[in-house]
Amino acid sequence: MNNGVFPHSIVISYPRSGLHWLRWMLWHINQECYGATGLEVRNPLFRHNHDDQGLPRSKPFDASARRERHRGRKRRVVLLVRDPRDCCASNYQQIIVKRGLDMSFSAFLRHPVFGVSNISRWLAWWMTHGRETSKAFLLQTYEGMKREPETALKRIISFVGDPEVPRSVCAAAVAASTIEKMRAYEDQHQSLFPKGRAISGLRVGVESARLVGQGGSGSWRGWSDEDRDYAFAQILEILPEEDLYNMEGVYL
Repeated sequence: MNNGVFPHSIVISYPRSGLHWLRWMLWHINQECYGATGLEVRNPLFRHNHDDQGLPRSKPFDASARRERHRGRKRRVVLLVRDPRDCCASNYQQIIVKRGLDMSFSAFLRHPVFGVSNISRWLAWWMTHGRETSKAFLLQTYEGMKREPETALKRIISFVGDPEVPRSVCAAAVAASTIEKMRAYEDQHQSLFPKGRAISGLRVGVESARLVGQGGSGSWRGWSDEDRDYAFAQILEILPEEDLYNMEGVYL
């Protein structure tokens, strides 16, 4: 597979944290600045993955295995993070469709693999040891990218090695990457990227099987008091306070 223009850079994110949106914006920059066409667009500019948390094959968090796997890999890492509660809510919709699980949201929230505690442990590891195993490390929140997408995109491109990409190109990429345009493309092609894997749920009109979600934040405010209190307690227990502030305080 093509490792992109910047092969020693990678975006790491937990599922449903905005990676597809970021990839879509990078696709447009790749075409505009680097002449990418066809299959090259599937892997725009640099690599990306969910570090063993790709749904629906997520695994229980294993810190020792993760440390060993990433030991000595001196890469430029962009860590894309989202409020663990919003991640959990979005993943619930994906999991119950793709795996057909008969599970209440309260049970899903507390699940040892899919729940908010596993998401928080994954984030905590990357926000501490991720820095230690990287040549350079950039934290980007989904909430910050949503609030100022042009600034976030310019910051990421500069970090991986091309500070010369004009802000106007970033602005054009953002304008071409609205939820409406991405969902229209997904509807037409049953995939989000050219030559990408088709999403079977779209063929039968299953809304929650989409790669492109609604892009919302704060859905957890509508949860029951018990679920909100549980999720908040898990986040505060697992994520160090300084990491919460590094994530722009959106979880406090």
